[in-house]
Amino acid sequence: MSTDELSAKHSSEDLLLLAARAFEKIRLMRPRLHCLTNTAAHDLTANGLVALGAVPSLSHDPQELTEFARSAAAALVNLGTLTELRIEAARRLVSVMSERQRPVVIDPVFADTVERRAVLARELLRKGVSVLRVNERELLGLAETTDRTIALRELTAMTRVVAVTGAVDVIATASREAEVFNGTPRLGDVSATGCLGAAVTAAFLAVESDPFVSALGAAVVMGVAGEKAAHQSSGPGSFRVALVDALGNLTPDDLLKEGRIA
Repeated sequence: MSTDELSAKHSSEDLLLLAARAFEKIRLMRPRLHCLTNTAAHDLTANGLVALGAVPSLSHDPQELTEFARSAAAALVNLGTLTELRIEAARRLVSVMSERQRPVVIDPVFADTVERRAVLARELLRKGVSVLRVNERELLGLAETTDRTIALRELTAMTRVVAVTGAVDVIATASREAEVFNGTPRLGDVSATGCLGAAVTAAFLAVESDPFVSALGAAVVMGVAGEKAAHQSSGPGSFRVALVDALGNLTPDDLLKEGRIA
């Protein structure tokens, strides 16, 4: 049975199994990713991805991006700390990845607050994006509505998968939806954990053809790793270190045993 056939059934057990298999592929294949992320997220993104098993590059120089994109299995475009140079870089990265038919994750940080970011996010979505990863405020802001159902309907029409992060993560397409219950409030006590989650999504996309499974797998990985880190830490500083350790020590069996989805 194919990945798409299994994931379309919405069986929690099947989806966790697919996520665990994809996670194992990341460990084995060590995919090369290009992450155009914000300056506050560089360190955690790079170290978190290396711990996971991926090989990240993080240049935002438009003159280098074409070459980096050509060798990347997947890419992340994070719209935090946006500048004119980064806008040019984002456009170039998405264009090259689209031409090569390689997957892209968009993380439109504070697109609900800054109109320029919302406009750019919508522009990039029209170029072809596999996963849009947002929080609740960004979801509503991008769709320019206060109705969550309308927002999901509009945005799933623009991209293959929308992943909405929160106390319960929601992974949605135009025809299916899943919820991930793993996580800890401590993930909100450290900057850039959401940015790292988007980068982890790119790592899954690099090895898994179904973006629904990829987005769900990334949410489970971040949630389970966050729970483990919370038990091993005493505050935000130690939690940050413990989170990277947890990502490095995580196993497919951990996802199967501890993943909670519906």
